[in-house]
Amino acid sequence: MDKLRIAIVGASIAGSACGILLQRSKKFDISIFEKRAADAMLSQGAGIGFSPAITQQLKEHDLIDQDFPYLDLTYNPSFVYEKAIDQERLLNDSKLILYAVNWATLYAQLTKRLMREQVHYNSQVTAISRENDAIKLTINNHETQAFDLVIFADGYDSIGHRWLFPDSKINFANYILWRGLTPIEKITDPARFLEIFTFSFYTRGVAAIYPILGAPTLDNKDKLFINWAVYEKSNQQHPLFPQPSDAHKNIAPDKMPASYLNYFKEVLSKEFSPFIREVLAGTLPPFMQAIEDRDASAYYQDRVCLVGDAGILIRPHAGSGAVKGFQDAFELEKVLTSSNNLETDLQQWSNARCQAATQLLNLSRSVGKFFVEEAPDWNALTREEMQNGFSAALAGRHYSYSK
Repeated sequence: MDKLRIAIVGASIAGSACGILLQRSKKFDISIFEKRAADAMLSQGAGIGFSPAITQQLKEHDLIDQDFPYLDLTYNPSFVYEKAIDQERLLNDSKLILYAVNWATLYAQLTKRLMREQVHYNSQVTAISRENDAIKLTINNHETQAFDLVIFADGYDSIGHRWLFPDSKINFANYILWRGLTPIEKITDPARFLEIFTFSFYTRGVAAIYPILGAPTLDNKDKLFINWAVYEKSNQQHPLFPQPSDAHKNIAPDKMPASYLNYFKEVLSKEFSPFIREVLAGTLPPFMQAIEDRDASAYYQDRVCLVGDAGILIRPHAGSGAVKGFQDAFELEKVLTSSNNLETDLQQWSNARCQAATQLLNLSRSVGKFFVEEAPDWNALTREEMQNGFSAALAGRHYSYSK
């Protein structure tokens, strides 16, 4: 029997997971196309969180080592800074079972499991076409190859998503994210942040702060860092963005305008306690990211699959971006290796993945609305009001790592 020719577009988390799982079967001839260089992605991402269940699942599928490094986070306090008395006030707290993971470490462990001859770096898909029962991909505007099935795992700006759904648009959430990694040695009282996932609420949003291990691939294996992210509403009163859409862009630290950096420093001095301020000021200039999401009506159509952020794009508040990509890959591998009616089973896979991702999308939007878009006056909020507001945002849903 001829092998099913499968192309995977994108070799980040979801694409690498698909490649590893499918390359173990003799039924498939796998080719992976990644537009970036082999080492260019090690600096992508920062900290992510896994539940014990997904961590164990990754080990059972041999996607990560049995001694995969992570930090165990067990407590989630939420504070608001009362500047008049120079004190933090506890708004809420809860117990966690969350593993804090360095994105680069995860990516390195996936990459080493891929068959090198199947991965083509510096290979960008520039055109897609259909010919009879085959999907044809043009690579770097030059070479064209035909496949029986194409899996697009090429992220939020997926060429596959645009090809399937040309009218689909990415939605800007009207808020941004400033983020960075601060070396632990820059923190006066590092014990305050160990084993803890901290929320610090302020006028325009919230800061999320937690420790992660350094990435061994970046020569800092034994170092500790504080991963931080500050969500900020970009409404018409924002001094940098007269129109909310003006903030719809991503800016790397080396491209950060002086006016943006000065503004962020001012926010730190006015809105956060000295403890939090020290962490956030430890990585300047930061990275600035527009918060976006996007729906999708299907994950499969006419021999084309979408996985990870190429499908439904969710905001970070759901805490499930990488996990969603892995789950897409696990379920797709089951279908492709055991199906007797591939078209029907892929349609069912698509329906199930859409349903699961839509639930996460709705969760991320609801939490984003409460935390940032329509946030209450945190300084006026009581602990009971905070708990009730967060419960209403969850609407019966829960995080997989909540205890």
